[in-house]
Formats: sequence, structure tokens, C-alpha cells
Amino acid sequence: MPFEFANWRRVTGDSLVVKGPVLLYGIEYNGNANGPLATVYEGLDAVSGKVLCSLAALKDVDNNKRFNPPLFCDRGIYIDAGGDLDEALFSYRTIDSDPFDLESPG
Repeated sequence: MPFEFANWRRVTGDSLVVKGPVLLYGIEYNGNANGPLATVYEGLDAVSGKVLCSLAALKDVDNNKRFNPPLFCDRGIYIDAGGDLDEALFSYRTIDSDPFDLESPG
């Protein structure tokens, strides 16, 4: 279940989940095979993005990754899904700037 204060998006394959600065709170996912399912990137695609995490699972089991504190993704979130990913549900919040930048006035 996504956080009540967050946006959420369900994906079933390779996808630009969201574009622009966001805080990523978590990912719920499942697959139809054991092992690696997908790679999640901070960025607009798998080529120019930085790896945030890899998703691996047991077959037909609901899995989740939670980030506390949330992960700041400056350019957005992209998922490169393998063929065994059934779905992934991303919980995130769009923001205007880097909340962890101590240099800029708040």
C-alpha cells in the first residue's frame, strides 16, 4: 500500500516512472520467477542514470523496499525491468529542489 501523502505509480515493464526531482519512499514488487527482476535508476533512462537498487524476489511473493530517509532523485526514476517482473508500485513525492542541500536558503 503506498504512503497516503505520496504519489504512486504502478509499472509492469521498462518505464520512466517520474521525471524531475522526487523523494522515493519505497517500492512494492513481485515476479513470476525466483531471482533478479529489475534495476531501478535515478535518471531518465538506464544509459545515463545512476543505479539506485536492484529488485530480486521469490516467485509469487510480495516484496518491498523501503527507504528511510527517502532517496532523493534529482532527475527522476527509471526502471529497467526483466521479463519476470509482474509489477512494481513506486511511492514517491515530487519536490521543487534538493531537500538535503544545506547551502541553499530554506
